[in-house]
Amino acid sequence: MNRSVRYQGVTARNGFTGGTALVIGAGGGLGRALAPTLAAGGASVIVTGRTAS
Repeated sequence: MNRSVRYQGVTARNGFTGGTALVIGAGGGLGRALAPTLAAGGASVIVTGRTAS
């Protein structure tokens, strides 16, 4: 199965199923946008940030 995750022109062709992603700075900016994209691709996502949002 060829899963494809797309976010603003960036594509991960095989998804992230079975992978784990650590997103630092997930309280805002790029980290905040990246975390749900990785999760939608099948990754287990661990997030950390200085702001509680």
